[in-house]
Amino acid sequence: LIGAEIARDKDETSRLLELAAVPTPAWRVVSTPEAAIEAAHRVGMPVVIKPIDGNHGRGVTLDIAEDDAVADAFLQAAAASRRRQVVVQRQAVGQDHRILVIGGRMVACAERLPAAVHGDGRRTVAALVSLANEDPRRGVGHARALTRIALDQTTQAVLRAQDLTEDDIPSEGRRVTLSRAANLSTGGTSVDRTEEVHPEVAAMAELAAKVVGLDVAGIDVITTDIARPLRETGGAVIEINSGPGFRMHTHPAVGRSRNVGGAVLDQLFGAGTKGRIPVAAVTGSNGKTTTVRLLAHLLATSGLAVGYTTTEDIVADGLVLRTGDMAGPSSARLLLSTPTIEAAVLEVARGGILRDGLGYDYNDVAVVTNVTGDHLGLDGIETMDQLAEVKAVIVDAVPRSGTAVLNADDPLVRAMADRCSGAIALTSMGDSADGVGAARVERHLAGGGLGGGLVWRDGVEWLVICRGAHVVVDTPVGAIPLTLGGAARMHVANAMAAACAAVALGVDGDVIARALGSFAASPGRVEHRIIQGRETILDYGHNIAALRALKHMIERIAHGRRVVGVVSMPGDRRDADRIAYGALAGTIFDTLVVAEPAMRGRPVGEAARLLMEAASRTEDGRSSRAGTPTFVADEADAACAALCASEADDLLVLCVANAPRVLARLATCPVGASS
Repeated sequence: LIGAEIARDKDETSRLLELAAVPTPAWRVVSTPEAAIEAAHRVGMPVVIKPIDGNHGRGVTLDIAEDDAVADAFLQAAAASRRRQVVVQRQAVGQDHRILVIGGRMVACAERLPAAVHGDGRRTVAALVSLANEDPRRGVGHARALTRIALDQTTQAVLRAQDLTEDDIPSEGRRVTLSRAANLSTGGTSVDRTEEVHPEVAAMAELAAKVVGLDVAGIDVITTDIARPLRETGGAVIEINSGPGFRMHTHPAVGRSRNVGGAVLDQLFGAGTKGRIPVAAVTGSNGKTTTVRLLAHLLATSGLAVGYTTTEDIVADGLVLRTGDMAGPSSARLLLSTPTIEAAVLEVARGGILRDGLGYDYNDVAVVTNVTGDHLGLDGIETMDQLAEVKAVIVDAVPRSGTAVLNADDPLVRAMADRCSGAIALTSMGDSADGVGAARVERHLAGGGLGGGLVWRDGVEWLVICRGAHVVVDTPVGAIPLTLGGAARMHVANAMAAACAAVALGVDGDVIARALGSFAASPGRVEHRIIQGRETILDYGHNIAALRALKHMIERIAHGRRVVGVVSMPGDRRDADRIAYGALAGTIFDTLVVAEPAMRGRPVGEAARLLMEAASRTEDGRSSRAGTPTFVADEADAACAALCASEADDLLVLCVANAPRVLARLATCPVGASS
């Protein structure tokens, strides 16, 4: 930034070049026409007059040898200067060259030629210009390789100096110059001279860039022969540009095109680096948020600054950027534009994919946890196959160098392997409905693939991640606090998926095992707490599959105690799903409070009524375990009601959407005398 400011000041630039013994023409800075005339005589005519802070050739007049012309050129330059100051510089003799220096070394050189046409003895100057502008390479401004030639007042002045007007017919072969400046922006062209530059000239240009302090610099050199040292030709560096154009190098009229953009990228990111960070995407019906948080923790434990998005927040290296449902493409774009992170883990929700896609081009790792019937009937998705097709989008986005981590226990998920361009990692809890998940993992490992599963040794359950026959991660399930001693089977599956993803991203197995042991909880996702003396489980639990998984966990930890719960289901779910959810809830809880935090277009109480009716009766019409549920619309108040209805030895299970709000309410909830 400082170098760019220096380069914009032509006086300071010339002074620094002179101090560094870089040949530069004599110059003076003036503020009046009279001072300009005096300066022109001091430095020696012919002179160049230009704004002290100009660019792109604006306000520049060349080859001035008379006092009146000096005064006129001063006025033109002053009008183009923000500081109303002008540089009067002795004009160097030779051709105009632009040497591009990137990262301290010369990468290209172009000789710049001012806009010109050649007479044919038949057409006027105006007609020749019109013919030249028909070249498809010419466009307006910088839109194309060359810029259209304008017949403006400046052009007319250049023509008058050649005793011509635009209506004159130049003789055949006569070169008619149309601009004094050799800028592409005024219609000029270029000839590649990169291979011809003398090493001393290249070194002088590199020195000039370093003197000013620019990583990317355009060094303007005037010399009669770029293949000879400046000390022999009397050549000079006349200007340094902090924002040099690339067209003259990438699209020369004569000579080889130079890949200067590649040199800039190498300078920005270092040769051989990709300029990207690892990106992992997680989708599925259940387990997304926990898997994202856990994978982010595994990567952070390995030493990376990690950012992640979930349905609750965007976090960049521990800093919460935004809260709310952030599992969509706009959140992904925001996180990926954050310069403080070195890896990203993105929760990818069905709705965001359908509305706006992913928000990025590809993910190095895709994790698909499961596909259940949640969200059927929404956004045109009516079948499980259609829902799986949506979630498979992140598998489609895996490159050849990437990996898809797939749940082999779910037939819809493991079928996604056929569409993945990269490697496959399979996981299995060994309890798939069709009985083939674990066998698929075993065959995959036998072929040298990456996979995860569970084994029992001496009465202890172990989570194992292997690549072929090589064991990468081997840790007791009970040593993973998230799993509640293995009772939270859904979290065992999430831990397995996250560990596989971390291996695919290059994290060491010992680091993964250690990190699994230090990740205590995923807030609001089967989170274990003691609240006012009650053992409490906080979970989202908003669909049938999630509630069924909770039931299995409760059976492992209740130990005959009463179970008091809060449940709800978003109002946009199908009535059939709501009834099935309610019937399942009726088999789990001894006391049940039904909330309604997300009505989504339904009247208050309508969605909850269907759920409550189903929860109150068994299939044969008898009263259910839960009996008659209580309706409390606000989920925080519903949680308070459940707490008040519980006794000290009860197990409290709260399926809520906004856990922080519920916890704040419970902290002030007056527990009844029955406690």
